[in-house]
Amino acid sequence: MVSPVRAGKLILFWIRTAPIKPLFAWPFFPAAGMLWPVYADLNDDANVGYLHWQGPGLTEIIGMILFVAALCTPILFLYLRGRRKAQKEQQADDQKLFLDQVQRAELTAEEQVRLTALLKHERSLQPQVIFQSLPFFERCVDTEIARLRQRASSPDEQAHYDAVLGSLRRKLGYLTLPFETPLVSTRNIALGQQGSLYGRSNRIPLIPLVHVVENTEFHFTLEFATEGHELIGVEPGAGLRFIFTRKNDGVYGVAVTMAGGSFTKGSLLFWHTLDLKRNQLRQHVRMEVSLPVKVRLIKTQDAQTSSLKVGEILEAKMSDLSGGGLSFLADKSLKPGDSVTLQFTLPQGVFAGCPAKI
Repeated sequence: MVSPVRAGKLILFWIRTAPIKPLFAWPFFPAAGMLWPVYADLNDDANVGYLHWQGPGLTEIIGMILFVAALCTPILFLYLRGRRKAQKEQQADDQKLFLDQVQRAELTAEEQVRLTALLKHERSLQPQVIFQSLPFFERCVDTEIARLRQRASSPDEQAHYDAVLGSLRRKLGYLTLPFETPLVSTRNIALGQQGSLYGRSNRIPLIPLVHVVENTEFHFTLEFATEGHELIGVEPGAGLRFIFTRKNDGVYGVAVTMAGGSFTKGSLLFWHTLDLKRNQLRQHVRMEVSLPVKVRLIKTQDAQTSSLKVGEILEAKMSDLSGGGLSFLADKSLKPGDSVTLQFTLPQGVFAGCPAKI
């Protein structure tokens, strides 16, 4: 009588050595060669065989690789298909939000085409961010203007671009910034802003008092009194510093490049830049951050037109934080005066249920 142990060993030996494996044996024969000792010599008349450990052969290795590949391929295919479907759904949702924002801003067909062209300069999977982020918008505009300058566009083309981009800036709410919003570009400087003009390495101002009298998408113009000022050796292409103080915000120092103008007429043109140095004068220092924040709407003045329901939680991204408040980017808009609660995490701990007002 054959013992159960010997029967099991005979089955493993048969699985491993059979020229054609049965269908049910294919998942198991690689393991039989790699994990179990097999008989090197089996004698039908003897009850005892001689055992030795035989490692996996080439057939077993190839079989195991094919088995694992056959097992993982459907799983990988389903994962990739689900991920691709989720990405397409997210892109469709983002495009819908973008078109809703376009309609809400009442953009013309030409302005929508120009806005879409601006988005190509920044890699973003969420095009609606350009309606919410001033730095994002300014980077797109600056890259587009640099492209036009390199192409040596005509004055008429520049004037047309300036009109379209200026209209976009106004409709997106970036024409006039509140004092609590830091400047990102020299395009954000308000008309009438006073300051001083310095050399790049001088501590004494070349012109103590200048005024911003024009600010287009291509350049801005400073005017000053010509009496008592001699700017020897300063010509288009020269680097200067424009220093000014913005009320309730900070002191800005801007390295600017002269684009043209006339000293005798007291008017100088400068190319725009995003390189602004700022020393805050605020009571609470504002810090740039990138943190998730949950916003729950508690009360709104007009529930019928609100994009959020009372009690609904909005997943957002915090862009800056100070002792007096914070800014965040979200897919849905809130209205000034809306009461909300905030939840976010800092290294010091979790802040939940913080009351705030938009």
